[in-house]
Amino acid sequence: MNNKILSIFLIFIFLLSTISAAFADDKSYDISSADIFVDVKDNGLLVVNESYVYDFTGQFNGVYREIPLKDGESIENLSVHADGAYTKLEQTNEDGLLKIKVYLYTDEGLSEPISDKSVKIYYNYDFVNVTKVYNDVGELQFKVLGDDWDQDIHNFNAKIQFPGDGKLEYWINPASISVNQSWDKNVLSISTDSISSDEYIEVRAIIPLADFSNPIYARHINENGYDKILEIQENYQNEVNFENTVDFVVPILLILTLIYPVAVYMKYGREPKVKNDLEYMHEPPSEENPVFVDAMFSTKSDVGKSTNNGIQAAIMQMIDDGQIKLVDKNVEKKTLKLILPTNIQALNHYERDIVNLLKPFEEDGVVDLKNIDNMLGTSFEKKEFSRKKEQIKKDYYKEDIEPIFENYFIDKGSMRLKFYSIFLIIASVFYLSYLLLSNLNINIIYYIISVMLIIISVVIFMLPNRIGGRWTEKGIEEFNEWKAFERFLNDFSLIKEHPPESIAIWNKYLVYATAFGNADAVKEAMGMLNVTDFDEDELYYYLALEGPIFMNNAFNVADASNESSGAGSVGGGSGGGGGGAF
Repeated sequence: MNNKILSIFLIFIFLLSTISAAFADDKSYDISSADIFVDVKDNGLLVVNESYVYDFTGQFNGVYREIPLKDGESIENLSVHADGAYTKLEQTNEDGLLKIKVYLYTDEGLSEPISDKSVKIYYNYDFVNVTKVYNDVGELQFKVLGDDWDQDIHNFNAKIQFPGDGKLEYWINPASISVNQSWDKNVLSISTDSISSDEYIEVRAIIPLADFSNPIYARHINENGYDKILEIQENYQNEVNFENTVDFVVPILLILTLIYPVAVYMKYGREPKVKNDLEYMHEPPSEENPVFVDAMFSTKSDVGKSTNNGIQAAIMQMIDDGQIKLVDKNVEKKTLKLILPTNIQALNHYERDIVNLLKPFEEDGVVDLKNIDNMLGTSFEKKEFSRKKEQIKKDYYKEDIEPIFENYFIDKGSMRLKFYSIFLIIASVFYLSYLLLSNLNINIIYYIISVMLIIISVVIFMLPNRIGGRWTEKGIEEFNEWKAFERFLNDFSLIKEHPPESIAIWNKYLVYATAFGNADAVKEAMGMLNVTDFDEDELYYYLALEGPIFMNNAFNVADASNESSGAGSVGGGSGGGGGGAF
């Protein structure tokens, strides 16, 4: 009996929830119009006035608006009111996102939510640190409409008033957006009958510095911006043009795209047949320096190209050779400082380059590895450090790899593949011109083929040179030997079975494992084998005190600085966001 009652109760709850959901589906809303006015003041401040007309069917609690904020940006003096409803405002700032909730009521006592009516919502606020001021120009990059709305917007209108009295250089992004635009004195007007909820409209304008009197509310960037902005927009337009171009490509090009790489591989990419019964090698095949091993025999990049692993291994080799000394070695305090060689003329060229790379961080005759990334304070310093690091790799290739490269590797096939991928793009442009001039009705299949073609072309261009190229007999033999040694370093069971007899050999393992990017495996093996004879060994302290990690942190900080913090890419403007109803 009790089970029957419980069953009936559950069925009742289910039916009730279903009925409620059905009624809930009856509620809906549209955003019938949106009007945006942005006043760019001569002090850099943006005074923004937004209004949206919501047409509600059914009962709603209110509407919301979300505006993303970049570092340094803020919204001040926010006020919200409505025509057709009483309002209650809530706002929060969470992880760089300003969330605005506006509760809507039919009565002044704020007790009855709105239902079945139209309400016009007004947002008024000041936007700080959006305008950018460079050394040569000012810039506004602002999304007058974001792409995160719950509903499409009808009858969209936006006006941007600039501080000067003349027409400016400006762009409306993205290029695919279809809007009406006009310029009157210092006001840019934009309008469209309808815009999808996932589309944005971004305005980017170059503003003469003379139009600003005292831009205290602008973001100041100590570099020239005009050429950079033009380059970004031109590159973006070129990308758009290229995408439009590859929309029409003939099937024969796709076939050629597939056949030619195979033909190149058959002629240039097949490796010479050599006897290879090497699974493992317990010792390094030769006395090659670790930078060379990193460039030629690791698989972290193209054959012949150095990586950060090579620089790390070279530093460790210099420590092991006694060229770089360690001081203040304290495992408990995690302190590690280096003394660089004073007589750099006795070093080879890449060792001198490494010393010169670390020299600017020397204080009182020592380099504190722990503080290198912190000492890279300015963007210029980070970029300069990254530039020097990359120059070490280029110099090593030019002086040590390039003169002997063909003894190890033949790169003809790889170069042909890269040139061919470029040819495909050029050929597509010419054929597209023919299609446009011939007034042909293009079948949908050509669009599909064009997308496949461009994807394949990009893949071909980005293939590592070992795919299209091939090793010489000398190169493949040495490559197989070094890969066998690498496999040994990664196999703990083998190291356990064949442990080296001296610390010197352990050190060699560590240096070469670093060149392969696998030093942790050897370090772990040493720990599991209870290797304890390292007490006075410099390389032990360098590893135990996380020297490679400190260096890698510095590399990462420097490399990240190559991303511009000035002019933003298309679609990266401030403002935007979206909203909806609840």
